[in-house]
Amino acid sequence: MSHGVRAMDADRLIYELALMCITRGRYDADEAERILVKYYSITTARRYKYKYREILYNKGLLDSTGKPTWNAAEVVIKSHPNLPGLIEKLCKTIAELHEKNEELQHKLTELETVLHKLHPIDTIIDAVYRAGLNSEWATAVIALVLQEIIIKKKLDQFGISSHEREFPDLVKQLRQALEERGREIPEILISVSRSHRHIRAKIVHEGHRYLEDILIPGMVNAIVEATRALVQALINSSTRLK
Repeated sequence: MSHGVRAMDADRLIYELALMCITRGRYDADEAERILVKYYSITTARRYKYKYREILYNKGLLDSTGKPTWNAAEVVIKSHPNLPGLIEKLCKTIAELHEKNEELQHKLTELETVLHKLHPIDTIIDAVYRAGLNSEWATAVIALVLQEIIIKKKLDQFGISSHEREFPDLVKQLRQALEERGREIPEILISVSRSHRHIRAKIVHEGHRYLEDILIPGMVNAIVEATRALVQALINSSTRLK
């Protein structure tokens, strides 16, 4: 029994003080006082907060510097009211953290791979701005060129080698090839041949002269969406018959 505290309460007090030392890494007199007021009067707790450091030291729960020993850990483990549940919860938390860490590492690796692949694009966009142009112009150029490439690729699949330089002629050639093979002609193919007809060459070849006049708000998005629809339609047209 410690200083007038019942044996049961004394064991509980030693447990709380040992746990405090472990969580804080040392004996904290002020925190000890807050614990002691649950067992003693305020005046007595203030007077005993340094005495209990000596008590813990004598019990082998603290070393000479006031840091907890393995004996303190043993007291806490043996005295914890729900140790099995605590250990189970702790193991589950560690497992979840390990799983999340692996997931984050995987995503980080994926992100690094993507950033590595995007480096050339970032470099060319920087050059675009240095040339007095902008990312909207670069996006429009990529989309318009992709329209031409996907049409030529479709012609290649049909065994047709096209050397047409004008976009309307390419569209016409593909329409004929689709008709001859009984394929459905996608509406978007007709649409892109008519849309932006007068500005296509200006965007691609003379963007520096018509940057503000041509790339008005909404136009870039319209070009991109039309390109996306064209690519999707031509990929799917390989299996669609009239």
